[in-house]
Amino acid sequence: MQHPYIKDEQTLNEFNAKFSIWFSNFEKLEEKDNWQTELLQSVDYAKSWFTLVDNDAYLIKHTDYVAMCLLKKFNNVKGVEAKYKEIYNRMRALGQDTQELELFYRYLFQEN
Repeated sequence: MQHPYIKDEQTLNEFNAKFSIWFSNFEKLEEKDNWQTELLQSVDYAKSWFTLVDNDAYLIKHTDYVAMCLLKKFNNVKGVEAKYKEIYNRMRALGQDTQELELFYRYLFQEN
């Protein structure tokens, strides 16, 4: 999945260079060229990311366990089952252990 803040023609290294403030060591901020620009851009990206993920539909589409919890919260049992099957099939196709997923799914439907 393409990162929403990386332009198609931009490499990951070019993107990271714009945010070197987070990837390097320095004694004083003044040692970093453009530190103010990098910091302000980082804050803008963070704000837009939090807006994006503060959306149930986005979380259901792009997460696993969180999605199943949200679907359960909305009493969407068929949605939980479909998400579980999607995750299970993906994990099996990748040769991953599904025990944790199976336990999570089972306990998700137990009453407290």
